[in-house]
Amino acid sequence: NHAAAKILEVDPTRLRAELGSGKIVIVTGFQGNTRTGEVTTLGRGGSDTTAVALAAALEGEHCSIHSDVDGVYTGDPNEVEQPLHLRELSCESMAEYSRRGAGVLHRECLEFSQEHGVEIHARSTFGGERLTRIAADRHAVYSEHADDARAHIVGVASHEDNLQVRVPASEEALRRKVEEHLERFEWIARTHGTNG
Repeated sequence: NHAAAKILEVDPTRLRAELGSGKIVIVTGFQGNTRTGEVTTLGRGGSDTTAVALAAALEGEHCSIHSDVDGVYTGDPNEVEQPLHLRELSCESMAEYSRRGAGVLHRECLEFSQEHGVEIHARSTFGGERLTRIAADRHAVYSEHADDARAHIVGVASHEDNLQVRVPASEEALRRKVEEHLERFEWIARTHGTNG
């Protein structure tokens, strides 16, 4: 499906040869070829997916994705006042966050990351040590908290006038607190299985 293609396979043979000869390899992200040789694209944000796919094919320890922010926050720093920085986050949580409107990472790259076990480091293009580590086995942790302090809120994202709140079924007290804050809005409460 042109403009929404999926990666079926990555052949790193030439990349390995060029890297082995000491060259710096620049790969055009976002696009690839069909089995019949037609050029196709992965869609908006597909460069993230290309990067993670190449990291997996080259058996890299992690894949660094650089943008204008130094990782993942609980809200868009350009829209939300003083959002919290997340030091760690699971692929599943980040994929859900992306699905609901967060523009940090391409959803497909997160699925690829989880499937192939490639940890993603979301960090700033402009340098600095701060980053967010995203992997299948990570739990949400705020940067401002101690190592064992897990985040209750992963992020706030929305599409136009819609807001979805997902609370794990095990967090009954948190669910009640969220409901209290949302009482002044018209909203529909739904529960989804054991996850929230």
